Amino acid sequence: MASKKTQVALFLIFGLVLVIAASFISYVAINKTRAEAEAASEIVNVADAPSSLLPAKLNIDFCVSETAKDSVVYTGLYGGYYKVPEPKLTYFYDEVPYYAYQSRNTMPSRSSVEMQISGYVAEQLPQCIEGLQDFQGARIEGGAISVKSTIGTESVLVDINYPITISKEGAETQIPYFRAEVPVRLNTIYILASNITEGKIRDNGALCIDCLIDLASENNVFIDVVSEKDSMIFTIFDNATKVDGDDYIFSFAMEK
Repeated sequence: MASKKTQVALFLIFGLVLVIAASFISYVAINKTRAEAEAASEIVNVADAPSSLLPAKLNIDFCVSETAKDSVVYTGLYGGYYKVPEPKLTYFYDEVPYYAYQSRNTMPSRSSVEMQISGYVAEQLPQCIEGLQDFQGARIEGGAISVKSTIGTESVLVDINYPITISKEGAETQIPYFRAEVPVRLNTIYILASNITEGKIRDNGALCIDCLIDLASENNVFIDVVSEKDSMIFTIFDNATKVDGDDYIFSFAMEK
């Protein structure tokens, strides 16, 4: 009988240990989530700066948001590229990447498009910041820059590691991180372009006009197709996404 009581006691102790362990794990998880949320908030808000440095800080924030937006718009115009590689078509002095070339799918991967957006920001943002030098007497110095872009469902998120120091009249602050979100349906447009490309290759070069009409209607876009010698240029206008009041545009080419 004593043995059974001992067993019961052991079970109760073991159960209590499990409850405490579960509570501890839950506590750690909650605090980790809270810490991550606070870190994200810090990236968005960037840094608390003395009032004398706020004008320069606001202009830096503007550079970040505008450069991120421009990167997504620019890469859209050039089929997901900042610098268009071969195979490509020159059309009215613009370079348009081939997505279907010699019966092969040559469109960039999603990660490649993200890298192209990052490359644009990494190259253009320091130039924008450079233009703010000695803004209202504030000195602005930037360090090494690294950028990571992520194509989300309804937007593109750009995370920038770019330590910038602002100093003026003895006051100084450093901004290590930036984050910008561009509300563009690049994910939807990319999938749509992929479907068009795969369909054309699958149908041995034939273009299904009815399919284009259905895709456009289903995704709330307008698809324009221009015939140019041995090629076709596709331009997708996103009716649901506006950038500075204009439709978001995505262009690419295919061989006939």
